Amino acid sequence: MGESASARTERELADLRASINVDLSELQTRAREDLDPRRLVRRQPVAVLGTLGSLAAVAAGAHQVHAAANALGERVGNTPMELMLVNLRLMGLIHQDLSRLKEYCEKVAKATHTKIPPNYPVVGHDAFRTATGVHAAALIKAFRKNDLELANAVYSGVPAHLFGLDQVIEIGPMSGKSNVLFWLEKHRIPADDATVTRIFDAAKQSPRVLSDAEVLALCTEAARN
Repeated sequence: MGESASARTERELADLRASINVDLSELQTRAREDLDPRRLVRRQPVAVLGTLGSLAAVAAGAHQVHAAANALGERVGNTPMELMLVNLRLMGLIHQDLSRLKEYCEKVAKATHTKIPPNYPVVGHDAFRTATGVHAAALIKAFRKNDLELANAVYSGVPAHLFGLDQVIEIGPMSGKSNVLFWLEKHRIPADDATVTRIFDAAKQSPRVLSDAEVLALCTEAARN
């Protein structure tokens, strides 16, 4: 006979306890220290502590933990549901399709008149974006090999494709010409020297990442000249 669902669940929980090896007493000590008013400047965000605490509870044998989309809740919020799902998926404990997780979180934000921080893990606008030249160069090499898993592992601890997302290469003051060349290729625009130089020079003078509209305008300027 095959393994029963309950036995499989117990085994998976046991494996989880062994794999993350959480010391609950240490976790409690750290939590008390983080909540010490004298050390608030070192306190970790609630998203980190909430997720860590919930995973520790699962590892200790809890059969159910609670979370809220986008960590919404009174005062500083609750354990973020999306980060729990991401971690459980990466641990192999759940196998549901999470390709629309970001879309769900965005709908929750819209319905509750709240905003998802741009640098929020996984579902934030900037989670899988880079404009740094050395990062882009490594990603481009992986893309050239048609190796999606490699591209997702180069500078990210979370594979974007598991959650319906892509690695995005942008152009900004820290970019190299490889960023420009790749952007033009992705948008099917000829990468002649004049266009590449115009975009690259503008990016170096900019205090921020250029928008797609700005890069397209630079392409038009270069074509006119």
